[in-house]
Amino acid sequence: MRDYNQELKTIGNMYALLQIIKNHSAEERQNNARLPQTYAEQIKRYIEYRYVEDVKVSELAEHCGLNRSYMTKCFTESTGVSPKEYLMQCRMQKAKELLKNADLPISNVAYTVGYSDPFAFSKIFKKREGMSPLEYRENKEQNKEE
Repeated sequence: MRDYNQELKTIGNMYALLQIIKNHSAEERQNNARLPQTYAEQIKRYIEYRYVEDVKVSELAEHCGLNRSYMTKCFTESTGVSPKEYLMQCRMQKAKELLKNADLPISNVAYTVGYSDPFAFSKIFKKREGMSPLEYRENKEQNKEE
């Protein structure tokens, strides 16, 4: 009888141990699912503070302590865009804000958002926004007056 009780106790302990392992695995999966989002937020903040600089993807990966391809995968899965595209979006958004100031030359806007060549900035802006920076500025001024 004594061996039977010991056997039941051992089986009970094994079930308890399996439950602990199962719970731990579920927590681990949950934590791992949050990692890409956490990395994406970290990268977004880094880009938003350094969009003026020549930000490289390898620099972003190093900032997070990740492999470049894994970092890009995490970021793209979390945001729907690549880190380079996010940088471009950030720069264009800042440029549009700056273009509202009619006193600020477009070349200064280009430099302020990270472009050393105002012509390249204008070309990229037109491709992305469907109009030149000057046309964008004029449209914004017309919309203010109405």
